[in-house]
Amino acid sequence: MVSGFRKERKAQLKLFLPLLLAPLGLVVYMLYLQWTVNDPFYFFHVQPLFGAQRSGSNLVLPYQVIWRYLKIFVTVPLVHTYFVAVLEFASFALFFALLVLGWAGKKIRLSYLVFGFSLLILPTLTGTFSSVPRYVLPIFPGFLVLAFYLEKLKFLRLPLILASLVLSLVCVMFFVRGYWIS
Repeated sequence: MVSGFRKERKAQLKLFLPLLLAPLGLVVYMLYLQWTVNDPFYFFHVQPLFGAQRSGSNLVLPYQVIWRYLKIFVTVPLVHTYFVAVLEFASFALFFALLVLGWAGKKIRLSYLVFGFSLLILPTLTGTFSSVPRYVLPIFPGFLVLAFYLEKLKFLRLPLILASLVLSLVCVMFFVRGYWIS
């Protein structure tokens, strides 16, 4: 009886082991930072020095970032910076809406939605939507929801394709001129 219990425990441990390996890279990196700079959270505290207007001293909640961007829309003149802020905010809003639609419509597995919301919210904790257009690319649940709705609403396909082409061209033009987009 006891040996059967031990075999079952070993089998459960083998199933649980990959979950323990997942954070191992972060733990090793934090130990390295503790050893070299005496701060295991140095990767977080050094963010303001990077120059990307990110917070390194404390976490910023997403509603604070949204408020910051709304103030940018009111105060910043219509220049490259304004376009970048609109692109970052629109990317966040679009994928947030897609994930909410996936949750409300029960179209997407809960684990996928948790993954998607985590990837979307995590960058905002630094105080900015900077690079969000790049960060939304691995949020496949948002693309799944978009595909579900485009299957039903076929009349939106062509406008979406045209808008994507125009946005791509504008971003390429900015890039070729030496401007950084997100």
